[in-house]
Amino acid sequence: MRPRIVLAAVLAVVALVGAGFLWFTGRESLEAVDIDRTIADLTGSEDAEGAADPADAVTDPSGSWTVDTSAEAFNAVTGTGTFVGYRIAEVLAGVGDFEAVGRSPLVEGSVVIDGGQVTEARIGADLGELVSDDSRRDSRVRSLFADRPATFTLTSPVPFAWSAEERQRIGTDAVGILRLGEVEQEVTMRLVAEVVGTRLLVTGSAVVTLADLDVRVPSAPIVLSVADEATIEVQLFLTRD
Repeated sequence: MRPRIVLAAVLAVVALVGAGFLWFTGRESLEAVDIDRTIADLTGSEDAEGAADPADAVTDPSGSWTVDTSAEAFNAVTGTGTFVGYRIAEVLAGVGDFEAVGRSPLVEGSVVIDGGQVTEARIGADLGELVSDDSRRDSRVRSLFADRPATFTLTSPVPFAWSAEERQRIGTDAVGILRLGEVEQEVTMRLVAEVVGTRLLVTGSAVVTLADLDVRVPSAPIVLSVADEATIEVQLFLTRD
């Protein structure tokens, strides 16, 4: 074999390995959801566009709220906007520990607050549109959920004793049924919520076992191992009906 052909073959192999490396590692792990950052993003964008009339601010959160995907522009990397996503730990050859993160902005749902409690909640997401910092990773992950929409339905009321005077932040554990395609699993979501102006902001997470949801993560030579558990994250902007 001629030296030039050998060199070209070696370079091709190196390029393929490098592509696989980027596919599963991306640049760096994205920050977890945090309601302080969510509030700062919202108030910052409203200041830039013109804040809502204070007279319209919610003083009593009772009533029905609907997920509003137009409240803040979605960006998977910076973590703005409404989304449902995942975080999963990996061990990668030549890299070590890494946390892969993907998020989908295709979210719908509603929440009902009555008598100082959240009495109803249902949130749905299309995970076939998950976005991370690398489209090559996304094409593999999306195929896992192309026909498996996700929904979380609250099964027990949770407290929401919020008042306009105190404007306290609400932190609570919400027990419900997570449905992924035809598979159901009871999960506990750790949620943090706050009313800001005319919006209800909610962030939260839950740890799930992948096998319980019949999920098998994609494999690649660069991936030495993948955790058996993943964290589901939510960040929601809701508007009262």
